[in-house]
Amino acid sequence: MKVRSAGTADTVSLIALWQRCDLIRHWNDPRLDIARTTAARDADILVGTIDDRIVASAMVGHDGHRGWAYYVAVDPDCRGRGLGRQIMAAAEDWAFNRGMPKVQLMVRADNDAVAAFYRSVGYEDNPSVVLNKWQDPDARASKRPRLTITVTYLEMAATVMRKQPPHPAEPLPFLRVRQPDVGFYRFLYRRIGAPWCWYERSLMSDAELAALLSEPEREVYVMYGDGAPAGLAELHRRPDQVELSYFGLDPAWIGRGVGRHLMAATLDAAFLPGTPLVTTNTCTLDHPRALAFYQRSGFTAVGQASAEIDDPRAIGAAPAGASAHMPRA
Repeated sequence: MKVRSAGTADTVSLIALWQRCDLIRHWNDPRLDIARTTAARDADILVGTIDDRIVASAMVGHDGHRGWAYYVAVDPDCRGRGLGRQIMAAAEDWAFNRGMPKVQLMVRADNDAVAAFYRSVGYEDNPSVVLNKWQDPDARASKRPRLTITVTYLEMAATVMRKQPPHPAEPLPFLRVRQPDVGFYRFLYRRIGAPWCWYERSLMSDAELAALLSEPEREVYVMYGDGAPAGLAELHRRPDQVELSYFGLDPAWIGRGVGRHLMAATLDAAFLPGTPLVTTNTCTLDHPRALAFYQRSGFTAVGQASAEIDDPRAIGAAPAGASAHMPRA
């Protein structure tokens, strides 16, 4: 038997195997279980195949402390050939290779034959009480604290005469980060955005964030002061306009006049020849003087809207919550 990770093309065969092994209960949706597992970073579905036919399975995962095994199955027509031991050995290897010293599983109290199999391959009874709680996503959503915010949309045409700030007393290098490191970007995003409830990028996986930052139309700039990051600006370049997606200063630099230099440098980078318009938005979660600052910089308010959102401080986003830059409705 060959063991490999399952793919989306295996869904129908997996469900058929679990049905033959009487593993499916009405309260579990096998398709949803497969989708959740294949999307998780710390889980996998191992399948054993003979002549490309799936004859065994084990859903594996870990919580950072111990490994778990679910949906362990062997086709009834293939039992008695040691396939159960092989698929469990593969599950144990999967957990061990991820630093998990212990593997656990649950067997229904009335399933004596299965419990005997696991004891035969080295598993011991653990005198514990298993508790569970079903969570209704709709009910949870209805209990979340809500906030009403006001979003102001702004734009600046290339024809606007922009005032240049006075020359800074000390150099403030403004550099484009052409291949942003995810860890470095997260540090800046959290450090700069925490007071203003930025959160969208914190909810992304490293892979998702890396893919977004590598988009050719997305540009990340960092301004430095005293050799350390002082500000962040992110542009999203579109055919008809450039969106200023994120703009902010490190808290240590607020109130020192650096914001004017960061904005001037950002607009210089945004207004390449042929760029007609730069847009951005701010909301009432942002700095109380943010709107006035944008307007002094040359932006004009072109619209305003109210939006009700989940309170970002209550949804578990680190370190704070909702971004000051909301999508245009």
